[in-house]
Amino acid sequence: MFPNTEGTPGQLDFIVNGRMTNRVKESRVLSFKAYRCIGPCIKDEVKGPVEAGVRLWSKAASWAPGSIPKAGEDVTIEGEWNMELDIAGETPIFKNIVVKGSLRFSNNKAITLNTHTLFINGGKFGIGTKEKPYL
Repeated sequence: MFPNTEGTPGQLDFIVNGRMTNRVKESRVLSFKAYRCIGPCIKDEVKGPVEAGVRLWSKAASWAPGSIPKAGEDVTIEGEWNMELDIAGETPIFKNIVVKGSLRFSNNKAITLNTHTLFINGGKFGIGTKEKPYL
């Protein structure tokens, strides 16, 4: 763990639920690499509150350029956005995903998010909750 801006240790909580009763059990590898930013690697951004409505990843109108991100592209979830990843199955492999707002998985679909880099830059990333675990 690296110190956060207040000098106290930062924390990453990752919970794996072993419920696989309705799926084929297979071995999966999950790798985390943590990097400490030294210098101006994270820009403070002025942003308003996260929007109350939900943007669906699968809808072109949810995206600033008006099209759904494609394989190999950089993806940014803007600071005010409340984005729900609602694409069942495997996503394309994205180059980088930067989350400045809120990104969460739809809780009623099996989803695999494929990206080279996932950077939570002051935003929130959610997959289920304690009260309603993912699938």
